[in-house]
This record gives sequence, structure tokens and C-alpha cells, in this order.
Amino acid sequence: MYKILRSGCEIIWQPVDKNLGFAIVQEVTGLKGTEEKPVLVDEEQAERIRNLYEERNNDPKEPAVEPKPDPNAKIEKELEGFKIQSAMAQAEIYEKLESDKLTVMTALAETYEANLGGK
Repeated sequence: MYKILRSGCEIIWQPVDKNLGFAIVQEVTGLKGTEEKPVLVDEEQAERIRNLYEERNNDPKEPAVEPKPDPNAKIEKELEGFKIQSAMAQAEIYEKLESDKLTVMTALAETYEANLGGK
């Protein structure tokens, strides 16, 4: 067991195999710590202790798991593309409708004028 001060915080290292942890701390620092009174170490000693513990520890190590791609990510990306296409199509339709509306209004005005002029 050891403790280290980082940014004003006291961090205490408690290994799973306490006997091995105590032995390595004593080997690195020359001091014997207890659970109640852990040895104060610096960054270099802490790194050395962790490395030695990792080498000598017989606990089974968890296999490195690569993150699996999110199956929803592809669907969400496609959906986003469809939303953009839909918005663009709606804007195009709106522009066409406005253009057609203008054409109809113009024709209606011309018809109205022609009818007024004919009376």
C-alpha cells in the first residue's frame, strides 16, 4: 500500500494481492507500510510499483476488447441523409408551387383585365 499526493489530493493504492503489494512497496521504497499507514511515494516510485505489480501479479487479465461499431450508427447516418434529402425535396416542391401560384395569379389577373376591358 502506498499513497501519493496529486493536485492536493491524497490517492491511496490498494492492490488485490496485499502481500505482493506490501512486498513491492518495501522493495521500491525501503519502507514497510500498513493499511492504516501507507508509505508516501513520489510519481516515479508509484509508476515503478505499478509496473512491478503488473509483472508479478498472477490475477487473470481481462482481454482487450475492441469497441464494436454501433449497429444503430449506420441507420442513424442513413436516416439523417434521408431527412436532408426530404427537406431538399420539400423546398424544391415549395418553390415549384410558388412558381405555379405566380403563373396562375398572373393568368387570372390577365383574364380579369381582359374581361373588364371587354365590357
